[in-house]
Amino acid sequence: MNEQNESIALYYTEFEGEKEIIEKTFVNYRTIDCMGHENDKLEHIISGRHPKEPGTDEKIKTKGYSFLIFHGFENKEIIEILKFIRKVTQRPWIFATTTENNINAKFKDLIEELIIEHEEMHNIK
Repeated sequence: MNEQNESIALYYTEFEGEKEIIEKTFVNYRTIDCMGHENDKLEHIISGRHPKEPGTDEKIKTKGYSFLIFHGFENKEIIEILKFIRKVTQRPWIFATTTENNINAKFKDLIEELIIEHEEMHNIK
């Protein structure tokens, strides 16, 4: 299966318990822990073409959020997974999907944009 047709869950969380939940939830899918790839483009993380070893980037200021980005999933799969993650995790999550517009973005830029959009949508200052 090539990377364009493969369903991949990319996640970014500082909390080990949340990482374990993601890994167990996506047992039938490929998962990528994006810690250490903050300056990599999303498309490079997905394809495995990292310019350097993971763990060499500065951490993103997440404001306590964890992140899950869906690549190649059907909408109905995403909805079911969202419900489950919200039910079994303790922390607030921000969810997104890959798009033509964000696939070439640096991971940290996408996360920072997602935080802004989330807080504007929920009137959080």
